[in-house]
Amino acid sequence: MKTIPLWIFTISIPILLTACSINESTEKYDADPFDDGYVLKTNMLNPENGENHYDAIGKMQGDILEVYFDGSHNHETIEEIYDEINRLIYDFGSIELNGPELKPDLLERITAISDAPEASLDKIISDSHLSEGAKTSLSDFIGSLMALMDGGHKEINDFIEAYEISVIDSTQFNSEDKRVILTTSALVRHSASYKKRRKDKDWETSVGNIAVTVEGALNGSLMAVHMALVAGISTNTILSY
Repeated sequence: MKTIPLWIFTISIPILLTACSINESTEKYDADPFDDGYVLKTNMLNPENGENHYDAIGKMQGDILEVYFDGSHNHETIEEIYDEINRLIYDFGSIELNGPELKPDLLERITAISDAPEASLDKIISDSHLSEGAKTSLSDFIGSLMALMDGGHKEINDFIEAYEISVIDSTQFNSEDKRVILTTSALVRHSASYKKRRKDKDWETSVGNIAVTVEGALNGSLMAVHMALVAGISTNTILSY
């Protein structure tokens, strides 16, 4: 994956994106996470980036991780992790995200991505419904972000927030493009923050985890948090990306 200098993001905005639409999730997290009132309430509680209206999804991920790691688990398979995360998301006020018929496909995708994370990320983005400009923007953002992952939290957080602001302010992005990109960035930003906070946990923000997050975001914001949680926990307990 190509890594580009950080300064490019300050002068480069993707070209006009074509309008796309997919069915968004209808699940709830206390209140509708896409309702402006709920967004404002959530951001006051955890104002990582109040400008990103999908920040509630990132906060939900962090809250579920805290509950998960505060518990006692002896999971030995990705299926067991999947079932536990599905239960926790339900407990947080959401309906179950996936019926039994979708479970094998999700688990198969997560496992396949773990075997070839960089190639999988490139393919997920290139095969997505995003425009060519959006594909390039997201790919370059992730490439540059990975080069920063060994740095300090402020540097990482500032970089992600600067990218988010450029996406939010751009008139070249339609609402669907922004949803996918900002959902991905919110989850990655909160995940990176969690890694820095939980020094006793070997929480990893890897290419494989980000690839799974992108694939989830392309299909729905709550699908993204579900897949990101399963992949992230599996990385630290079962799989090795």
